[in-house]
Amino acid sequence: MSGSNNNWIGKNTVRPDGADKVTGRAAFAADSSMPGMIWGKVLRSPHAHAVIKGIDTSKAEALPGVKAVMTAADIVDFPLDTPVPLGIQDMRWMCRNVMAREKALFHGHPVAAVAAMTEAIAAEACKLIEVDYEVLPHAIEIDDALAPDAPILHDFIEFEGKPSNIAATIEHTKGDVEAGFAEADMGQFRISVCDPGHGLIFSLCRQAEENIAQHNAGLISGHMGKAVGSGDIANGEDAPVGCAQALIQY
Repeated sequence: MSGSNNNWIGKNTVRPDGADKVTGRAAFAADSSMPGMIWGKVLRSPHAHAVIKGIDTSKAEALPGVKAVMTAADIVDFPLDTPVPLGIQDMRWMCRNVMAREKALFHGHPVAAVAAMTEAIAAEACKLIEVDYEVLPHAIEIDDALAPDAPILHDFIEFEGKPSNIAATIEHTKGDVEAGFAEADMGQFRISVCDPGHGLIFSLCRQAEENIAQHNAGLISGHMGKAVGSGDIANGEDAPVGCAQALIQY
């Protein structure tokens, strides 16, 4: 590539949002305030792995100032045995990621969301939601999750004929690998990668926006404090609250 038509490679480039962020002009979600604004709060699982045996939202719904409370019951339940592809993603996993359904799959997994007239009311409503958990063992480190006696996160995933935390394996080789390691200055090593699924997060936010639009509401999306793909504009934290707000009946 000639230098005359290369504007990016090997050159310093200016971030479009850089000046706003370092000078404090960038608007984040917490900076938004409008008259009559509805506030949203998410109740999260305190457990890294737990069966959700039941959720009672009646006390939260009865609290004055609460406009809507949502759980996984308010999101379409896509059966596990039928793929529902959406681009490169699958709605079966989307609906279980945005709001815990059968199980809480990680510490902080959203289990309910509240929309209320004030932030304080929304926070108090979250405290009134009663969740019956059956706490299960969990694994934090990759080696622990791969151990023969590891707790299984998804019972429906099988590897080598039995339930496993290994969804699939991919192996890439080129040339004589053993000879290469024998000649290398360093021994064999392993790299583990976890993909949080940015396409999944982005799609859920778009779904929430569509639901809000159907109820003549609005969504203002500001900076989210990071810049990883679509995460600079909106992420999965928006979807539960957005869906709860979309449930409001005016």
